[in-house]
Amino acid sequence: MRANYTVQKCSILQRQGETMLHSKTYYIAAMETDWDYAPNRTWEVEMFRGHQSPAPLYLDKQGGFIGSRYKKVVYRQFTNDKFTKQVERAADMEHLGIMGPMIHADVGDKVKVVFKNMASRPYSIHAHGVKTETPDVYDTKPGETHTYYWYVTKNTGPTAEQEDCTVAAYSSTTDVVKDMYSGLIGPLVICRRSWGRSLGLKKEVEEFALLFLIFNENESWYLDENIRTHITNPRANLKDDETFIESNRLHAINGYVYGNVLGLNMEVGDKVYWYLMGMGDDVSMHTAHWHGHNVEYKVGGGPHVTDVYELFPATFQTVKMRPQFPGTWLLHCHVTNHIKGGMEAMYTVTEKVTCQTVNRVNHKCALIITYYTRSASALLRLTTRDLSCPRIVLPKVSWSLVLQPFGNPGVPLSFLESFCILSHCHGALTLNQELLTDSGSETGTEQSTTSTFVKRSLCLSHRRLKPVHVMIRCTEKRRTQEATVQSVL
Repeated sequence: MRANYTVQKCSILQRQGETMLHSKTYYIAAMETDWDYAPNRTWEVEMFRGHQSPAPLYLDKQGGFIGSRYKKVVYRQFTNDKFTKQVERAADMEHLGIMGPMIHADVGDKVKVVFKNMASRPYSIHAHGVKTETPDVYDTKPGETHTYYWYVTKNTGPTAEQEDCTVAAYSSTTDVVKDMYSGLIGPLVICRRSWGRSLGLKKEVEEFALLFLIFNENESWYLDENIRTHITNPRANLKDDETFIESNRLHAINGYVYGNVLGLNMEVGDKVYWYLMGMGDDVSMHTAHWHGHNVEYKVGGGPHVTDVYELFPATFQTVKMRPQFPGTWLLHCHVTNHIKGGMEAMYTVTEKVTCQTVNRVNHKCALIITYYTRSASALLRLTTRDLSCPRIVLPKVSWSLVLQPFGNPGVPLSFLESFCILSHCHGALTLNQELLTDSGSETGTEQSTTSTFVKRSLCLSHRRLKPVHVMIRCTEKRRTQEATVQSVL
């Protein structure tokens, strides 16, 4: 079901050019990987406790099936055009799962995508909804690198009746169907221009992209290889067997089934954008449903409020949420067969950490510390009991600490630091600190000699840090206080 259309060039006098205000570059590779749709079966077991579970058909190998692990190909981001160091996903992007990196662009941006094919067959990368240099998409052969340019014009950005950011997809078009089912897809977020965002200032909104897609592994480039890898002595005409065909249809959200999506975390009162993406075939009609909260969307005027949003193949929508109720809530497709197949996830809402809740902790010294032994540096959030919420600047203070990760030797540290709280105490901190690694005492007293001198400028938010267990000894004006911090707030 395809057709072509032709656009003729108009007179040069009639053309209306549009100046791109900003340029950004992404380094993205296609990489083959062993993907597990259900790395944790605990949630699925609890869901069907006392009932016959449909999950073994999709996740178990017994009976001559492939199971939950398939060879696939995915988009992954790298730091530069050498493609030697992959960008580690931050905690707020953990939820993307099988999808490629979330590519952000504002109206007026020229996006340069340097694409390297590290897979075993030709692939490409093409964006929906933006202007490209040529109508044709160049296929990149294995081992080769090609540069693609996308232009985000006014016509491709959000309209006055939409939210500040809209979502589309980028994918491979060498074979649109097989490439997608093999794993090549990612979210493209297009926003109205925000200079604060362009300058990397405080994050304005929590963003979660959700791909509702029944991955049809029968259409994957790697089906035969997956059969050879996971099935011993496959029976004749296996690929024509209806039960086998159904076992390879994984009802996934972001490439995960039965509650395996991680990282859908937010706080009460956050402004949350959910970027909904629907792809698939004629049975891929999905109804995204949030338990516990409503969402707001703008279509045909609006805004409209609902807790269910309908998705069809190749449709995309931004919906907004202001979470109010703490807890862990169910998020799933409401089509009954898709529920049984595992198209379910959980999202977690926690209380907003305010200065009042921080002050309940009876520790005068460090409340939040993350310690990295390999780099001999510490990321630290320091707070005192008289801290108040408005913008403040704390004076320079001298501290001596012994940071003791449980199970590792203590490393005495002494540092002189000054910092500014840019927003509320639960927001991002910018720390300009001179960190000294002492070679002396384990008592936490200051030393006159140092072995390592490190300068760092850091920006972090406490809820982006993973909890750590540390023993802290603080000294302030000859007064010493010890405390054991069991978790990060």
